[in-house]
Amino acid sequence: MNDEDRFQRVYAEDFESLLAYALRRVAHSEDAADVVAETFLVAWRRRRDIPVEG
Repeated sequence: MNDEDRFQRVYAEDFESLLAYALRRVAHSEDAADVVAETFLVAWRRRRDIPVEG
C-alpha cells in the first residue's frame, strides 16, 4: 500500500469520528470542520509517517 492509499484509508475510517469529536469541543460547526480539515492537511503532509497495517 502506498502513502496515498494509507492516507485515503485513514481519512475514510476516521473523518466522522474526528468531526464528531471537534463538534463537541467548539461553538460553531464551521470551526469543527476547519479543525478536521487542518488535521487532515497535517496528516497529508506527513502521510509517509502513517503506519502500515501489519
